[in-house]
Amino acid sequence: MALDLIHKEKNIDLITGLKTRTQTGRPNWDKIFEELKESGYGPVTVFYCGSPVLAR
Repeated sequence: MALDLIHKEKNIDLITGLKTRTQTGRPNWDKIFEELKESGYGPVTVFYCGSPVLAR
């Protein structure tokens, strides 16, 4: 909550020092890919390099 207020006031993320706000947690990939599909963006390819546990 405090990080949100500081970001709103100073337009800076205290974790990274960047203007873009850090979003914690895991992305909802099903939702993201569904939105891409519905937008008619075209073919999407994903490459992942890392732990198989994190891949799901």
